[in-house]
Amino acid sequence: MVTLCLELFGFSDHTPLAGRLGSIALIGGGLLTSGVVALRLGRCLARLRTRSHEHAHAARIVGRPTDHPHVVVVEADLPAAYCVIGRPHAIVVTSAAVKSLDRAQLKAVLAHEHAHLSGHHHHILMVLRALAATLPHLPLFAGAHQAVAELLEMCADDTAARRVGTRPLLTGLLALAGHRPPVAEGLAAAATAVITRAERLVTPTRRHVRWRHRALLTVAIATMLATPAFIQVLCHH
Repeated sequence: MVTLCLELFGFSDHTPLAGRLGSIALIGGGLLTSGVVALRLGRCLARLRTRSHEHAHAARIVGRPTDHPHVVVVEADLPAAYCVIGRPHAIVVTSAAVKSLDRAQLKAVLAHEHAHLSGHHHHILMVLRALAATLPHLPLFAGAHQAVAELLEMCADDTAARRVGTRPLLTGLLALAGHRPPVAEGLAAAATAVITRAERLVTPTRRHVRWRHRALLTVAIATMLATPAFIQVLCHH
């Protein structure tokens, strides 16, 4: 890969010494820049993880434990449910949410939050948030967090719907809609793209469409993985 990059920049094995020194300087500068970005990214991730752990710990101190694993009930007037990672994790449900949801709806909301924890969705969003903070001038990372957050919410919806059913989940989400978690690291059941997710639950995609999307995704991934090897073959010829 390094050889290919140098050839694209016009360097080769027959390049004079000054060109080789320039290429070495170019590679060194790239490695130094990558190291600085990686260091800043690691520090940002550590801060986000610490804040999440502190919130989970505080929720367990303030909240009332329940029979459900990781679930605590916090006294609050607004109905909300969210989860944060920690040691251990915490799924926070307000007392207003417990009163406003029936048993099936509460079970569906908890299944949704458990899907976030088991799927390590927090870690994915933390990395994207850290990338956006570390590289704020790159539009891809600036918009990636919100876009991926919506997809992860849909993923958790699918898991909860398979376990509990679509109707309890849908009515539970609508009952909690509009209330965001108190910290950025929390994933709330009804704080992101609720209308889009509700429409998706009401009108699920047909099976043949899902299989077509999976096939296209598989082809796209295989193409990306095979492209470097294809370029290498072309370079040898």
